[in-house]
Amino acid sequence: MVLLNPLGNGAIQIPAIKNNLHRAAEFFDGESLLLRQQETFPAENLTQSDWSGYELLSYVDPELKYDGEKDADAIANTLQTVALTDLFWRKKVNLSHTPFWHDKGLVSKPVIMRCYALYSQGQVFILPSAMCFTPKAARTDGKTEIKDTWVETIGPPQERAPSIPKSLQSDADLALVEGLLPSRTAENLFWLGCAVERSENVIRLVRVFIDKFTELAIYPDEAHRNALLRFKSGLEQQALIYPYLTPDAAKITVNEGGFKELVISLINDNSFAGGLYSSINMVVQSALQVRELLSYDSLRIIESLEEEHHEFSTITEQTPTHRLQSTLDKLIGLTMAFNGSIQDSLSKSNGAFMIEIGRRLERSKQLVSMVQNLLQFPLPEAEQQNVLEIVLVAQVSAITHRRRYRAFQSLETGLELLLLDAEYPRSLAHQIQKITELCESLPVSAKPGFLSTTEKILLQLKASFALADRQTLNINTNQAPSGLVSLLKSVTSQLQKFSEMMQTQYFSHTKPASQLHWSGIGTASVQIVEKPIDEEATAPLASAPDASSPNDSEVKK
Repeated sequence: MVLLNPLGNGAIQIPAIKNNLHRAAEFFDGESLLLRQQETFPAENLTQSDWSGYELLSYVDPELKYDGEKDADAIANTLQTVALTDLFWRKKVNLSHTPFWHDKGLVSKPVIMRCYALYSQGQVFILPSAMCFTPKAARTDGKTEIKDTWVETIGPPQERAPSIPKSLQSDADLALVEGLLPSRTAENLFWLGCAVERSENVIRLVRVFIDKFTELAIYPDEAHRNALLRFKSGLEQQALIYPYLTPDAAKITVNEGGFKELVISLINDNSFAGGLYSSINMVVQSALQVRELLSYDSLRIIESLEEEHHEFSTITEQTPTHRLQSTLDKLIGLTMAFNGSIQDSLSKSNGAFMIEIGRRLERSKQLVSMVQNLLQFPLPEAEQQNVLEIVLVAQVSAITHRRRYRAFQSLETGLELLLLDAEYPRSLAHQIQKITELCESLPVSAKPGFLSTTEKILLQLKASFALADRQTLNINTNQAPSGLVSLLKSVTSQLQKFSEMMQTQYFSHTKPASQLHWSGIGTASVQIVEKPIDEEATAPLASAPDASSPNDSEVKK
């Protein structure tokens, strides 16, 4: 096989050669060219009356090119000053036009199409691809605009028989079929759940913060002020929002004032990794990655969130507080509506359980960080009650706490509700219980009779809450760590292990393991090959508890 247009074939474009290709063909092969060429004539062969249909070019100067109709004066001068042997006439051709995208719109421009051919076994094959580009006269700012061109069919269209899918065991790039969920899709669903919960959390925190600093004029006592400053410190140090950093000490390190400035930063400053700007953007981007799984209503809600996200740039320190509250109310409504649409329309086999795992894990981290930074250290009673109220309101638990503990309300009762009550939907114990149930849909890699890594982590978490009671949550006033501190430290460690396990074990996007037989005699030797694959080539996740290992290529429903 010979490539007809190899490197160096640009010599054919030299005018002296190109104008005499027909002579070269007759000289070397004794045959005429099959394709017509543009007609050319020596400079002295045309009279001025015939110039309009031709262009004047030069063998020597590649930049010399005059239109016989538009540049008659320049042509006349050139014919007088340049040797006629250096000039030639070429017949003009009418080029076809095609649309190009230019300056945010479509424009029609002439194109030249360059085709490619292969010579094999005495035959010439024209390839079904070509390159179209604009001639120099039609180029904008000296830039060449290029189009790839493909011929889809040659001859009448032929009906193709439906292709038979490959074996699901060997195909690592799977579409979503019969409960099979590609791992990259599962990962996007997981982060979508995290992002939605993260957005809802930061919206509630900012709303409570606005309420508290606007109430400072009504309740200017020291307990309210200290609780507010402690709250502000947690937001500024990103201890209450993602990435849930742990301050070095539980001391207030902020100055009074700057409350509204902090609110504006939390809304429209993308430098806050867990701020509202970054969180909403993460929701939108994650949803777009899995839009084929979302219902029309869910996508409309995402579009509304994106519109609100674009409006963040209009929020400044001069924006009235009531407008900030209105924006936050609208956003919380959209996030809750999205959660409702997901629960109402997305099936388990399509990945609803992955969104729920992401939401529950994120909510657990939020609650632990909030208790660690606001409630685990002893405070004066009045200040502690104010801080507890902030946590309960942010966790949508204030009304439940008041109704359940009508006779006596304290820090211990609040912690019992938020941490230990497995039947309360906002409690940490309930989140762990739900995660445990949801993880039954993940593939199991352990041998029969043994616990998997996931099951071990979740068992440790459940045991921590099962063994704890209200007395465990008492806060010591001495230097010894309290039971609450020990419990939260253990839970934080286990949640971090669970998060890392999810990312490394289920979101690796690798091809299935390969069994290589080095010899046809005896036991085959096994080699595990994990090779990264392309954009959407993924190893699917499970939606059933009795599925294969997560390193396998699929898990069936």
